[in-house]
Amino acid sequence: MYISVVILSFNSAKTLPKCLDSLIETLNEKNELAEIFVVENGSKDNSPAIIDDYKAQYPDLIKPIIFKENTGTTFSRNSAIKQATGKYILVLDSDAYININVLEELITNLQDNPQTGMAVPKLTYASGNFQLSCDQFPTLLQKAKRFLFLKTIEKRTKN
Repeated sequence: MYISVVILSFNSAKTLPKCLDSLIETLNEKNELAEIFVVENGSKDNSPAIIDDYKAQYPDLIKPIIFKENTGTTFSRNSAIKQATGKYILVLDSDAYININVLEELITNLQDNPQTGMAVPKLTYASGNFQLSCDQFPTLLQKAKRFLFLKTIEKRTKN
């Protein structure tokens, strides 16, 4: 397996289809063996039915993991990562979309820097504004600043 993808779903019926469609298109362009774990975290909307539909359409690609209640981000992601068999693991939120250029850039970065364990793309909001998705080591002071001033920090950070 070349790439494993982990997507969390919690009440994500509005965003999950676009996420999966863009991902499947990208993986088809990459033309490598792949698997997509969709971790359903006790949604109350139509997310479980959407996952079932994609599993029916792509039975060899989509691998649902179903929890009856929300188990949180870390436990959910780790449950899929433990099952992943890909050389590379891509972790996505259900409202994130990826294209072939981003995927290839991330993989190239990892291949060119074998000492690197993780590559993270710059994230933007739908408006195009920068999204602060990674930071320095989290101290209590840093967490407080981020909680109180996140929007100000993102506006000051250069794209």
